Amino acid sequence: GGPRYPTLIPQQLQSCTQTSNPDEGQTGSGLGEKRFNCTYCDKSFTRFSQLKEHLRSHTGEKPFSCMQCGRSFTKQCNLIRHAVVHSGEKPYECSLCGKCFTQRSSLKSHQKTAHL
Repeated sequence: GGPRYPTLIPQQLQSCTQTSNPDEGQTGSGLGEKRFNCTYCDKSFTRFSQLKEHLRSHTGEKPFSCMQCGRSFTKQCNLIRHAVVHSGEKPYECSLCGKCFTQRSSLKSHQKTAHL
């Protein structure tokens, strides 16, 4: 079966801070032009938000923190995925045996080892 989404809205998202940037969502003058260049490596991006997210791989910045355990993440979506650990919900169910998991990766690992 597919994921059963948590009914609990993660409260820790209220503490997330994201900076807005006037370049957000804008692309270069040419279609698909990559005008936002990384100063650490040779990668370039079409959107400023993509560059900002990529820069965290170099700086180690993790601005999205879980209020329950303090674990930090580079992306808000990873914090949301983590929040289900604290909710007690297990939205990923094995279609073969019914065992449930908090993370999709745990379900996939289970299926590879338990149901060869």
